Amino acid sequence: MSKLKAVLPLAERVIAAHKIEPSREINRMSHPVNWLHLSDFHFGLHPFEQAFSAKKIVEHLKDAQVRGFTPDFIFVTGDVANSGKKAEYEQFVEHLISPIVELFGSDFLDNIFTVPGNHDLNRQINEEFSKEKFVRPESRSFYPDQGSALRREMLAKRFEDFFEHNFCQSSEGIKSDRGAVVAERTIGTVKIGIVGLNTA
Repeated sequence: MSKLKAVLPLAERVIAAHKIEPSREINRMSHPVNWLHLSDFHFGLHPFEQAFSAKKIVEHLKDAQVRGFTPDFIFVTGDVANSGKKAEYEQFVEHLISPIVELFGSDFLDNIFTVPGNHDLNRQINEEFSKEKFVRPESRSFYPDQGSALRREMLAKRFEDFFEHNFCQSSEGIKSDRGAVVAERTIGTVKIGIVGLNTA
């Protein structure tokens, strides 16, 4: 519960700063919004298991595409890697992201959103780091204002391999002054606001 209490004010600040308004069209949507939520691959822990799971997901997406279904978005929310190393993200891209892009086309990459989890950080960098300092309600580390990226630099450095090697540009927002993945997309006639926060 304490983690949720720390995250809610952050989410409210991000939403307010980016003026993300709830859609008024939600009850009249002509096109439902479909997404696939994936999490906790832990690439690098058991290479065969992660590759097998990714292969099954891609096979499922191919079968769905044959039946006329393509997700509007894919959200990968944390623990892509097991220990935040470059080689683990290369496996993620090889076994999951590249086959998805091959299936749906290169433009679909803009609709894949990744947010790191606690296993996506390299714990050998800034070993004395304290998460408690960053999540205090009075902390300005995650305010979406100019200079906040500098205040989070120690944290962002720990996720460097995630940002550099997961192949999804959407994750770049977390290390920016925004402090979050923030995007707007239109599906049919409905504008969708997407906010992804790193609570690791």
